[in-house]
Amino acid sequence: MNIAKNNAIINVFISIIFVIIGIILVTNPRGVLDIISYVIGGALFFFGGMQIYYYFKGSDYKNTYLNTYLVTGIFSIALGLIIILFSNVFEAIVRMIIGFIIIYNGIVKLKISLNMKQFNIREWKCMLCMSIIVLLFGFYLLTTNVVAVMGVITIIYGVIDLIQNILYVKNINKLMKQGK
Repeated sequence: MNIAKNNAIINVFISIIFVIIGIILVTNPRGVLDIISYVIGGALFFFGGMQIYYYFKGSDYKNTYLNTYLVTGIFSIALGLIIILFSNVFEAIVRMIIGFIIIYNGIVKLKISLNMKQFNIREWKCMLCMSIIVLLFGFYLLTTNVVAVMGVITIIYGVIDLIQNILYVKNINKLMKQGK
């Protein structure tokens, strides 16, 4: 029971993080994604450069192990440049990842709401409605390409998820007792 409660409390903090990410995306959507893409792209570029340096620094270029340094270095530099030069593609990837996380969480909370119904916990309808809203937001996020909308949806999702997690924590003892 403690594991489930601890996990639910961790999920409350994750909900708060989603609200913060959403606020940041709303206040400066393009700038935030550009900075993230430059940092990740730059890190990959630097990592690739170090891998190539280690390859040439090695005493035996024919060594199979060192050859992976060269391939990894070239791949990392290429990926870093792609992320930097095509930050709009990176934004789409971030949007899809957030969308899939929201959809997954909506499905999980939908299942929890059905469990709550099974155990006659009165908040199950509220959980069900919020789960459906979360699912709709997740699917909408996959289809939109407006970064500010991503921020607003992330904020709303974070708030709904926070409420759902609080309801879950409030009823976890009932669920655990009746689930045995």
